[in-house]
Amino acid sequence: TDFVWKENGILTVKGISPLDRQRINIYDMEGRIVHSDEISGGVLTHSVDMNKYSSGLYLVEIPNSSIQTFRRIIKLN
Repeated sequence: TDFVWKENGILTVKGISPLDRQRINIYDMEGRIVHSDEISGGVLTHSVDMNKYSSGLYLVEIPNSSIQTFRRIIKLN
């Protein structure tokens, strides 16, 4: 799974499993879920508009049946 941060504040997740329905969760550093989306099977990329969130460190989680993927992202305004 690759994470692409664009200058316009859009976070794009690539390489999502095309077979399984998945979820993407974004946590702030206090452990609160600030964003959660369900991703349908067959979708290979998913974008999240991060412009509505404050600057800071976030944890992105993509859990599925076989592996949990976590990535840290830093949002700067």
